[in-house]
Amino acid sequence: MGKSIPVKSILLFFIKLIVSISILVFVLYKVNLNNFVQTITEISWFIYLYLFLFSFLLVSINVKIQQSIFMFFNYKFPFIKTLQHNYISLLFTLIIPGFYAPDFYLVIYFNKEIKNYSLTLAGIFINRLFGFFIFLFFGLISILVLHSYFPLGHIFDITKSFNFFIVLVIIVILLLLGVLFIKKFWYEKVHSFKNIIIKVKTNISNNCRLFFRFIMLKLIWYLVSILGRVLIALLLGINIPILQLAGVIILVNFLISLPISVNGIGIREFGFIGLFSLFGIDNTVALTISMLDFSLFIIPTIIGAMNLLAIKSTKLSIFRPPSINLDEKNLD
Repeated sequence: MGKSIPVKSILLFFIKLIVSISILVFVLYKVNLNNFVQTITEISWFIYLYLFLFSFLLVSINVKIQQSIFMFFNYKFPFIKTLQHNYISLLFTLIIPGFYAPDFYLVIYFNKEIKNYSLTLAGIFINRLFGFFIFLFFGLISILVLHSYFPLGHIFDITKSFNFFIVLVIIVILLLLGVLFIKKFWYEKVHSFKNIIIKVKTNISNNCRLFFRFIMLKLIWYLVSILGRVLIALLLGINIPILQLAGVIILVNFLISLPISVNGIGIREFGFIGLFSLFGIDNTVALTISMLDFSLFIIPTIIGAMNLLAIKSTKLSIFRPPSINLDEKNLD
């Protein structure tokens, strides 16, 4: 019985991997790879520097959010150390593909200080709970912004059926995410630490200013995440209205949230190419934006690996025996 869970996890991973590879191959078939390579090589160094700084900003804001959450429980976590462990937590997306993979590591990190798994899980849950509703709010706005690009007549237009299919998938994702959230998190998670949630509610009511700060930081994170990606598209010469551009980015992130791929590989490219085609954007440019968007995951992951190696080497150095210099006088 104990071995059934790992087998299921491995099987699920390979199913996601097959889905990712299949969709990615289909997308690459639609793109002129020579033009894509040329576009990548012509990207300014400034954009790569911007990607590094932008990813750092997102992780930093996320750390401030976590700090504000655990202040409800009267725990203060140092910024630099928490930033370091947030980078390391991103490595878990390579081991456990999924939107919530970093939480597995962060629960361990925060619990070392708090020493109460219920409080730690409650803090992580609150972060995801409000994040989900804010994300859903932006998703609904993006559909309203882009609804005029998906008239019902597209169903009967063969040339636009691919675009309509993408929108249909996005709507199903929205519904699926809502059902999964209510079923998995509300009934299972909230019920398991109901008393902790009541305590948090009391702390929030007694400290509205701290709660307002948390909500504002969460909103700022989403706005920065969206607008930062909009700026990437603008730097690459995408010439469509900013609201529509932001709507495309949000909807692609909804596609990535669907747990059917490995870290959104394939789904991300599929979404950007399909949605940008509505505005006449070339597939090569859309794929380039997709690759740069994926780098926002790769860059922090590499930094996380470097941080982990630094921590490991520091711990190992503690256990190394001190070097002893034996000269001839000591031997005598």
